[in-house]
Amino acid sequence: MREFDIEKAKKKLKKELSPFRYAHTLGCADTCRAMAERFGVDPEKAYITGLLHDNAKDMKFAEQIAYAEGKGVQLSRTALESPHITHAPVGAIRARYEFGMEDEEVLSAIDCHTTGKTHMSTLDKILFVADLIEPNRDHSYTDGLREKAKGSLDETVLACMDRVIGFVLEKRELLCFETVEARNYLLREEIGVYN
Repeated sequence: MREFDIEKAKKKLKKELSPFRYAHTLGCADTCRAMAERFGVDPEKAYITGLLHDNAKDMKFAEQIAYAEGKGVQLSRTALESPHITHAPVGAIRARYEFGMEDEEVLSAIDCHTTGKTHMSTLDKILFVADLIEPNRDHSYTDGLREKAKGSLDETVLACMDRVIGFVLEKRELLCFETVEARNYLLREEIGVYN
């Protein structure tokens, strides 16, 4: 990965994000780094991924859509229908154009950090989990996930997906087919439940 100015990115994020979101961002970055050390990923790369993951979160939904369109990127139907996940693909676009991130693995992790996807890289999985378990999170659906994250990464991703799906169902919101496909792929191909 080309040299990335972390301090410059932090200053920009601190201006653009609410204090709550910025604290979450730093917590996620730290959690990504700690998990990367355990699972054989470059810790600095993981830290940067966590740092950039929510860069579009505080933009209004219409602004997120307009930003993607302005860059010539067609968002998925799921992203257009689910305001809670749109910041992820838009964040990947902004990471490239506003923060100068060229590393495709980092951009992939940012893009899928709310939904997951099939064939997730280790970095994708780390960010997916870290976003839910970082120390500033205080949601009821994170109960037990921090402890689970001390074991198998795949099992933790599965538990996080189960928790997110349950939360979405409880709120009667649209279920993202990407998450269902990612969960099924993880069970079949990586955990091997159906082999």
